[in-house]
Amino acid sequence: MAPNAGVFSPPNRGPALGAGDPYFEIAWSRYLGTPRPPRVPGSFPILEGLTVSAGLGVVLPVGQYKVQQVTQQGIGMGNNIFDIAPSAAMTYMTPPIVAEGTEFSAKVYWNTYRTNSATQYQTADLINVDFAISERYGRWQAGITGFYAFQLGGDKQFGVTIPPDGRRTELLLLGGVVAYDMPEFGMAMKAKAVRSVWVENAVRSTSVVVGFFKKVN
Repeated sequence: MAPNAGVFSPPNRGPALGAGDPYFEIAWSRYLGTPRPPRVPGSFPILEGLTVSAGLGVVLPVGQYKVQQVTQQGIGMGNNIFDIAPSAAMTYMTPPIVAEGTEFSAKVYWNTYRTNSATQYQTADLINVDFAISERYGRWQAGITGFYAFQLGGDKQFGVTIPPDGRRTELLLLGGVVAYDMPEFGMAMKAKAVRSVWVENAVRSTSVVVGFFKKVN
């Protein structure tokens, strides 16, 4: 991240190696619905109804950060910014409509940033929302997904708003998501791909994320 930029970095102009800033989160959740058996034998139960959760995350600025590197190359492994992010989420699974149930889900984060002590850059608070609408059938689940983020104010450096408008960030990414359950192993796999469709004061990007989840008894 460049010292005259906020959370969203400028285009990379060179390699960067080292440890990044770790993220930790504690969360509480509650399921308020009624599970029902799946139509396809050997699949996980369908959790019809509403699930709600709340959490508190933190990004610790302990990753590698060199002012000279981010000034000359525009990249760095760490951001040197302490971030506290409370969150709230909901998921609602409908009765069978198309297949076994349509799932609506969203998670909202409120990122509150501290000042970068090396550059005195203050990033304004950022609201970001992860959302998805997907259909479930047997072990498979697929649908559309997205990410929307916007700043509540303008960035500042040395207490002065960055001209001309504080470089307020706003961006929307859209794409697809697919998941596959493996009940016999207590596991699930998910792949998500999103691409920028609207960007203001941020970098256009395309990203693909693949994750594995394992139940621990």
